[in-house]
This record gives sequence, structure tokens and C-alpha cells, in this order.
Amino acid sequence: MLLKGLNIYTDTRFKSYKLKSLQNLKKVSLIFFLAIGFVHIISGLLISNNQLLNISAPLNRYLDIPFAITGLIFGFASLTESFEENKRKTPAIIFGIITFLILIGLLYINILVPDKTSLI
Repeated sequence: MLLKGLNIYTDTRFKSYKLKSLQNLKKVSLIFFLAIGFVHIISGLLISNNQLLNISAPLNRYLDIPFAITGLIFGFASLTESFEENKRKTPAIIFGIITFLILIGLLYINILVPDKTSLI
């Protein structure tokens, strides 16, 4: 059997898979961060110039949370990658809790805080 002598806790191949997964997460989150950020900024510029408001206003409204979350995932993946292999679990849990709290805060602001346009 192929996996008979494979101990995942001491085998260096398993550690490199975890590191590659973290590096892949970082690369994918960077791509999404740049793409969503570009669209979000362009939609904000279109709103400020009163152009294509029926398209740019919803885009700007709905892309702020994914923009922030992809930025957090990229940043926390970069920080977690800088820690030693055996000391990554605690920072990953802390970063996950921080990301969750920021997500809840953004949802609260988006849902319960009214826009200026709805106050007029």
C-alpha cells in the first residue's frame, strides 16, 4: 500500500503540501482582491461623475464586503505564512476570529446603517 509508511506528522512532504496550500490561497485571494478592487474603485469613480448610475451604484454597494474579505484573507495568509510551521495554529485561529468579527461588523453597517440617498 502506498500510504503504509507515511506519517503525516513527521513527513516533510505533508508540510510542503500545507505550505503550498497556504501559498495558493494567498495567490487566489490576491487575484480576487485586485479584480474586485478594480471594479469597486471604477464604480465609485462612475458614481462620483454621475455616469451609469443604474449599474455602478449596485456594484459599489455590493462589492465592499467581498473587497474587504479578500483583502483580509490575503493579509492573514501572508502573516500566517511568515510563522514557523509548528506555531501556525494559534495565529490562524486568531486571524479567523478577527476576520469573522470584521465580516459581522461590515454586514451590520451595510444592513442597518441607512444610505444618504435613502434619507433624502
